[in-house]
Amino acid sequence: MAPSSPPAPPLPHPELLAATEAMRERLSIVSAERVRDELSKLIVAADPSPGLWILARTRLADEFLPELNAMQLEQDPIHRHKDVLAHTIAVVEKTGGDKILRLAALLHEVPEVRRPEWRAERARVTGEAAAVRGAEEASDAVPIAPQRVMAELAARLNPGDVVVSDASFSAGWIASHVPARRGARDFLFARGQGGLGYAVPAAIGAAAARPGGRVVTVSGDGGFSYGLGELATHALLGTRTTHIVLNNGTLGWLAMWQRMFFDGLRQSVDLEGPSARPAFAEAARSLGCAGFGVDSPADIGEALDAALATDGPAVVEVRVDPAATPIHSYRRRLEQGGTHPRPGTVYQLPAWRRSPPAARPDPGGEAGQH
Repeated sequence: MAPSSPPAPPLPHPELLAATEAMRERLSIVSAERVRDELSKLIVAADPSPGLWILARTRLADEFLPELNAMQLEQDPIHRHKDVLAHTIAVVEKTGGDKILRLAALLHEVPEVRRPEWRAERARVTGEAAAVRGAEEASDAVPIAPQRVMAELAARLNPGDVVVSDASFSAGWIASHVPARRGARDFLFARGQGGLGYAVPAAIGAAAARPGGRVVTVSGDGGFSYGLGELATHALLGTRTTHIVLNNGTLGWLAMWQRMFFDGLRQSVDLEGPSARPAFAEAARSLGCAGFGVDSPADIGEALDAALATDGPAVVEVRVDPAATPIHSYRRRLEQGGTHPRPGTVYQLPAWRRSPPAARPDPGGEAGQH
């Protein structure tokens, strides 16, 4: 008789498991470093199996270790009695408390997990997305597509270069079109730690931390305006930094938000007009930096090459399409036209974190008699 798979250990109360599963998406607000540290503690515990089973059963692992849950759906193709997840956790249990050895044991079955239908679907979806991305990055449109700017930048980055993103659309353009070439802290994003104007000042610190490397920032014209004065600091310090300004003449995110959710309103979002057109490359030169202006896709590469070769700070100002956005839901709504229901606040507190309603005095009681 074939031996049975190792049984799962007793798990917590079903209601606790259900509550944990319901809250698993909140892991997205936890830093990757914190998740790594907590997983490391679990891996080296005297008995890691209960924790691993909970990660799998509540699908918490979907957020950072999807291979674990994939094993639940697999049977070993040779020893068909063996549940791959149960076998894997048993191997981890019997491995010494060394973190590296246990991680190797935890993931040793991953190459064996086979899902031909899923793999085919994944290849189809990623292939279609790559084709769309490639077409956008090759665009010769005027005003210039930000995707083309990012592709030109990505082709010129070296290992060790640091890319600093400002807030708003810049983060989306970088994340979608500037691939990470290695596992290192080569990208700094304003998300969660800074607002508009983050990139240029942050680059001062990045240049100090990587004195031998190059630092590139990407900002919209709105965000760049907030930190413009710090170009003088860059010039004084002689930082080897290149600052790309995606200038669309507007606060793009807010302009689209108004258009989609406020009946086509356009209020306080235009940063230029018939009587004024800020020239950031010229402003950079006045502050002691090199400055390059780009209006044609054919000139992007030459301007970036010159800026990156500058022995000091440089600004590359690119006139980009004000209708471009990296947010797919915005693209869809803009294509549909019209006004859409407002999605509400981005972050909503769960009920258990909200303050209870303030007690109101009884008009007929003692408080109402004075």
